[in-house]
Amino acid sequence: MDLLILAVLAIGGLLFFYWYKDNLKNPATYSEERIEDVWVKVKQELLRTSYYEQKEKYVRLDERLHVLLNQIRSRHNQFILDFDATPDSAARCIGCLVKRPRPIYETPLYLVPTDLPLGNLPDDLILYLAEMSFDGGTAKNIGQISENKSFTNRSIEYLINNRKNPKAIFLKGFIFKYGFKIDSRPQLQESIALLTSASHLGVGPALIELQYIEKHRILENTISVQTEFTSDKWRVDWTDLPSSPLEVEISEEAQTDIFNKECLSAQLDELAPEVDDGIAEEIWEAFAQSYKSVMPGLTGKTEKQVSAAAEILLDKFDEHRANKTLIKLLQEQLAIYLSHASEAKTYADCVVFLNEKAERLLRADYESNVIDNRPGSE
Repeated sequence: MDLLILAVLAIGGLLFFYWYKDNLKNPATYSEERIEDVWVKVKQELLRTSYYEQKEKYVRLDERLHVLLNQIRSRHNQFILDFDATPDSAARCIGCLVKRPRPIYETPLYLVPTDLPLGNLPDDLILYLAEMSFDGGTAKNIGQISENKSFTNRSIEYLINNRKNPKAIFLKGFIFKYGFKIDSRPQLQESIALLTSASHLGVGPALIELQYIEKHRILENTISVQTEFTSDKWRVDWTDLPSSPLEVEISEEAQTDIFNKECLSAQLDELAPEVDDGIAEEIWEAFAQSYKSVMPGLTGKTEKQVSAAAEILLDKFDEHRANKTLIKLLQEQLAIYLSHASEAKTYADCVVFLNEKAERLLRADYESNVIDNRPGSE
């Protein structure tokens, strides 16, 4: 009996040790290879965890991934350090920020507005703001800068398409590797092409990200319960990316803002009026019938529940614009439909329109607050 107890305790201690290494251990102590392994393991678990069904677990995994991502980002903090080392860096940065409401005893919080004019800003400042806005960060002598992925997307596209900046190509490849959102799957084909191009253009950190990128392949093939929308028509052929400083020319396909469509939520017009979806009524009806026919089998929900959801989608959320919990839930259901229904590609336009409208509705309060807090808005 004593031996059995000791064996159980030993096994329990061993399991706790491995759980601790992945979930609690300071990621600064990891090797570069180990942190990639832990990222993949924790992210795969998050992709399979529904926020609405396992909220506490989802939040724990989400927080752990943010900690890991901050450590991974620190491998490439030359964007931050180089800018911080320039004269008057804080003064140059503060003029691009909007201060957010916060108690006076807390560290100041700022936001980079999505529509910040970029034409007269130097590359180093745009890169600094883009990197800070990707997952938030602390600006030297200023305070905290909150996440604004819409700005990150817009600024990176601007630097690539208008200034052919190799570091922007690297940042885009980095984002495609780790996911535009913390619960997004990677896009490794695009990431490898972008990082390879950046490496050939002299961006050394790209080699670090390429070294263990194949470890992330399992995440591309993981069935995710998160809100994701991927389709062949949104994929980019990155074979025309530059391979030397003398060949810095981005293909026309790369200039069509596919990155924005791939991430879906980026660069939404603030509080934009509703636009005509341009989809024939009979297509909408056929989509609704397809949704009703396949979703009970995919989700385990009753036909009555699926029919009610289909009617809300057919109405394009108009009668439920303020019910953000419902909208978010239906987004998740749409992701399941798009990933697993055989007719999904046929009705991809309907799904894309619904997702983009859902994102506008979900972001409406946030965007309104941004506008209200801009200089001169009072």
